[in-house]
Amino acid sequence: MQWSKQGHLLAVGTHSGLLQIWDTNKCKIIKTLGGHDGRICAVSWTSNFLSTGSRDKSILHRDLRTHSNFEAKLVGHRQEVCGLKWSFDEQQLASGGNDNKLFIWNAQNSVEPLARFSQH
Repeated sequence: MQWSKQGHLLAVGTHSGLLQIWDTNKCKIIKTLGGHDGRICAVSWTSNFLSTGSRDKSILHRDLRTHSNFEAKLVGHRQEVCGLKWSFDEQQLASGGNDNKLFIWNAQNSVEPLARFSQH
């Protein structure tokens, strides 16, 4: 679960792979998004969108302004994605997996990680 930068939206990943967006001012779910085949373990926001990591080994980039479940899918981990964090300038995403790998992804090109670390 992760708070948005605006402070009133809360993204909650479920065990079934759905992402719920809660408006805490209204105390209700305003959006539910699919796309993952396993539980959502990690969530990280930027100013414009958010990313989710799952037990299905993938990362999904989501734009809440659109009607689609996700805009891009990153595949690289061989086990559950258990951690995500966007850089302060929102240009790079760090992802950690239960495969003991740390990947750095570029916000502009998400086909392959910029860097891969396994000695941590």
